[in-house]
This record gives sequence, C-alpha cells and structure tokens, in this order.
Amino acid sequence: MIEFYLKYIKLSLRHTLLFIFVFTSIFSFAQTYSSSSKKAIKKLKIAIEYYREAKLDKAEELTHEALLIDSNFIEAYLLLSDLYNEKADSESEIKCYQKILQIDSKNHTKSYYYLANAYLKVGRYADASENYSRFLSKEKKDSIRIKRAIAKRKQSEFASYAILHPVPYDPVNMGEKVNSPYHDYWPSLTADGKYLYKTVLYPISKAASPTNDNWQENFFVCKNIDGNWTTAKDIGAPINTPLNEGAQTIAVNGQYMIFTACNRPNSFGSCDLYIAQFDGEHWSIPKNMGSPINTRYWESQPSLSSDGRSLYFVSNRAGGKGKMDIWVSYLQEDGKWQEPINLGTNINTELDEKSPFIHPDDQSLYFSSDSWTGMGGADLFLSRKDSAQNWQIPKNLGYPINSPVDEDGLIINLKGNMAIIASNRENEKNRDLYSFELYPEIRPKPVSYVKGFVYNSITHKAVVAHFKLIELKTEQIKITSNSDKLGHFLICLLENKSYALNVTKKGYLFYSENFTLTANELVDTNYIMEVPLVPIKIGNKTILKNIFFGIDSYILKKESFAELNQLVNFVTQNPSIKIEIGGHTDNTGTLLLNQKLSTNRAKAVYDYLIQHGIDKNRLSYKGYADSEPIASNKTTKGKRSNRRTEFKIIR
Repeated sequence: MIEFYLKYIKLSLRHTLLFIFVFTSIFSFAQTYSSSSKKAIKKLKIAIEYYREAKLDKAEELTHEALLIDSNFIEAYLLLSDLYNEKADSESEIKCYQKILQIDSKNHTKSYYYLANAYLKVGRYADASENYSRFLSKEKKDSIRIKRAIAKRKQSEFASYAILHPVPYDPVNMGEKVNSPYHDYWPSLTADGKYLYKTVLYPISKAASPTNDNWQENFFVCKNIDGNWTTAKDIGAPINTPLNEGAQTIAVNGQYMIFTACNRPNSFGSCDLYIAQFDGEHWSIPKNMGSPINTRYWESQPSLSSDGRSLYFVSNRAGGKGKMDIWVSYLQEDGKWQEPINLGTNINTELDEKSPFIHPDDQSLYFSSDSWTGMGGADLFLSRKDSAQNWQIPKNLGYPINSPVDEDGLIINLKGNMAIIASNRENEKNRDLYSFELYPEIRPKPVSYVKGFVYNSITHKAVVAHFKLIELKTEQIKITSNSDKLGHFLICLLENKSYALNVTKKGYLFYSENFTLTANELVDTNYIMEVPLVPIKIGNKTILKNIFFGIDSYILKKESFAELNQLVNFVTQNPSIKIEIGGHTDNTGTLLLNQKLSTNRAKAVYDYLIQHGIDKNRLSYKGYADSEPIASNKTTKGKRSNRRTEFKIIR
C-alpha cells in the first residue's frame, strides 16, 4: 500500500485502518434505529456493509434510497456524514449534521462537535466556533472531545484573527519542467541550489482511480543551470523500484539520500528509513538504516542536518507524546546512530506532528501539526533553539501560508529567503511544487557554503580525499566527510565563526584553508575553490593557513592548535619524512626584525611538535623574513598572504 500522500487524491487507507479511525458517527450509538421502516433499515444495513468494503458510491446510493423511504432517518444521515468525510466533501457533511440536529439535537449533542469540525475544514470559522460552544454547553461526559473542542474553538478564533491579518505570501508555480502532470511533492534541495529532488505519484495502469492502489511513488531530480530548471528525470535504479519510495531528504552536498520505504522484505516495521550514497555518478544500493532508527513501528519523513550528524524523522514508536511525533538521532564518533530522542512537549503534542525540516542553520525547525493552534487542518510551524539549545514554543507561519486544509512538506534555501512547498491550490491541477519568498519574521539564519574540487597538483586528476571542518575557537570538528569520485565536496558555514578546513589523502601533503564570516559577509558569500593536493616529495611544501600569531608576536594563538594537531598527525603517519618549518613575513619593518620574527614563529611551531611527541631529528626550522613573497606587498590582502607559516619535505 502506498503510505505517503494518497490522501491528496482521496485514496482510502480504510483497508488497514477501518476499525480504528472510521465510523466516527454511525457506530457511536447503540444498535437501535430512529426509523420504524424495516425497508429503510434493511437498505441502511446493506449500505454499511458496502462502506466496510470501501465501496463508497454503492453505500451512498443505498443510503439515499433509505432516506427516500424515511427522510428523518438519523442513522442514515450519520452514515452519509462519514461517507462525505471520507470523500472530503465537507459541504455535504455539513448538511447532514444540520439535518441531524434539526431532527433531534437533544440526543445527538456530538453532532455539534462534528458539524463544527466540518465548518473548520471549509474555513467557516465563526460557525465552527459557535458550534464548538454549543457542544461544550451541552456535553458534560465526553472528556476527550470536550478537551479537543476547547482547543479547536481556540483554533477557530485564531483563524478568524489570522485572516484579518494576513502575512506576505505569493507562491509561484515552478513550471512544467519541474512539475509533472501528476502529483509532485516532498521537495529536497542541495545546499548550492543546483539539484532539486522530489517524490512523484503517478498512475501505473489505466485502471488507476481515487479508490484503488494502481499508483507508483518514485524519486525524480532536476538541475538548475543558470537559473533555469531542466526537465525532471526519474533517478532510476537502484533507489527507485517497482515498490514505492517517498518522503526523502538529501544531504546538503548531494552525497546521501535518506528516504522512506514500506513493507520491504528487510523492513523492521510497516515503514522504515533507508540510506543510499551518491559517488558523483551513481547511487549505491539502498540500505535499511536498522536499529535504533527503525523499529516495528512507523518511521518516515526524514530531515538531515547540514553537518550530517543529526537526523530528524517522524515515528509513532513507543515513548512518544501523541500519535505521530518528531524524533532526532545523533551520529556518534563510531559512525553509529544513537537511540532517538523525542523532541519533547515544546514540539510534540497528543496528536500528529509531521514533515520536519531542519534548516542548515541548525537552529530553525519547520514542521506541520494538527494540534498546535492553527487554521483547522495541519498547519506549518517554526520553532527555534534558545541560547541553551532547547526548542522554543512554535510559531504558526500565518495565513495564507496556512489554510483550512493540511499544509506540510516545506523546505527553505540556504540563505533563508526562499521556500518551496507542495500544494494543490490550483483546482484544475494535481499537487505541484511552488516557490515563494519568506517574510523576514520566519526566516532562518542565513548559511553559506564552500564548494571545492580536489585534484592531484601534478596530473590535475580528481582525488577522493578526506576533509574536516573544524571550529577554531572550540577545536570542535563540525563536519567530516570525503570528496566524491569526481573530487567534489560541499560544506556549510555559519555566521560569526572561524573555521579551519583540512583536506588529507595518503601520499599527499595535507591542504588547509581558513574561513571567517560575519553576518554581512554571509548573505552574499559562497566559496568556490580548487584544492590541489601536492604529492609527498622532497622539496614540496604546503602553507599552514590556520597558524595564528598576534601582531609582532611569536606566541601561538589558541586557534592554531587544531592545525598544529593536524600537522602532528601528518608527521606521525609518515614516519620516513623529515620536514622544515618555514616562517615568512611581509615587508613591513626592518630586515633584522622580520628575520627574528619569522625565525621565532617557525621555532614556536617546531617546539609545539616536539612537545607533542615528534622526534626533533625529524624537524628543522628556518625564518625567511620577507625574502619569498607569494603576493604583492602593495596591498593589505597581499601582505596578509605573505605572512605565513609553511612546512616543506626535506627528506
């Protein structure tokens, strides 16, 4: 059975959920009938059997026949109301409950509740609020519905206010190249905005209809070239199969996809999370992510953080706060995912929270909920982390982003100003992807990226190398990964932080780079860089770009330790080499002062290596003053480049 978005074409889940969720009205009373007509009762009983078998049209036909015999047959109206609820025909559902209350309001107080629900679905908020109030004034025993009615009345009041105070929202259909003639939803975007993945639901036979399962879900991708999207293409095997795949998340660098698949031979439960890797040309065979991510319960709708170390997803597993909850698991140093943690009551409620999207800022979580105060269906919300890294009470994204129908599946670009959402807002179309500009109050923090190409400096051929992004202030490794087989990598950068990037490969000198971004720089700054890896050979050298000293000082700053430890590891892992540490200055100051400063700086690095276990016989140091500039000393940038520390292979 397709598990993800069948509700959007009104396909029924009744085959598995019938006795749990349906018959909200028809079986809520004792098996006695308000009609004295045996003929009408007989037709209704047959209609109920058709309803059980999901033959909704036949059930509706016979129910109307029963009402032709007895126009005040309350149980027939109750069945019709359930039928119309299944068909999402809220206007007809409203008429049924109005008729029931007209016939006998005293014995059917719950109908006020269901009538209010139907009003809520069509956006008649004043009518909904009024009928919730009527239900609350008459019903004293049904504690569950009383609690829900109070919450839903609050929703109605919020919705009325929200409509009078709309937020900016101007969605634009992403066009025929992105959208198919069928149902397109669940977008995922790489950090550079170049690749857009989506789930597509399309018919697999001419017999496909809103009441059967002759449909297929697969992944498609399109590429952005100079601001224009190519036609979406099926990504094919081994990810797409004759079964259904959906609700995916793509890693910011495009190298990993985590997605949902159901009822597979190797599954733990009904729906599990699977992972596949992209090497730059091909996808690997997907693997079940296993325990503790997957359980015998339902796991779906993943969202992967920009560093690849936090996985948010939806599950109805034991230990939750309600029906569907949002959970997070963290990747441990040994490469295993830890036991998932429930996000708690500031996110999860007794009902459903779904479609999490963690922005690459790692501070902004967007999700849908049908319990937090909204417009009536499932609304989109934003929660941010506070200074203690706890999730705050969520904010409704507002009307008309949210509407009386269900909203979900929102994603936001790296800069935080543009969003993509799936919607069937155009009645003549199926579900399509739309883009729109986010108004400032609900934007995440902007994030930048470094996109690189690693290659052999001699042959210029791509190199699969390992890289680490280290926050210099804390020496914490933020991201660790590999370039793909084409030598490409991509990593995200947050504002007001300084980073060291180290790229390593056996047989090569390691490469280092430094990034420091202020909030203003971050808005318009993305780094595209080449990373030439130099083979280990006598005379070859590399610049240590994350060695820092104060002005006219040779005392190593704390921010240098991450790079120095990288150098310790390099020398340790290559026991046959001997290196020279070279210090360089710009041309400011006298030759004597520059010589002394450059020598002392080189010695400071030399001393650090010895203090951390490197044999001094494998080391030497030398100060070059300003005798070997690599840039012009006529500019500030050039002077900065010339003030450097290097190491060179001398044996």
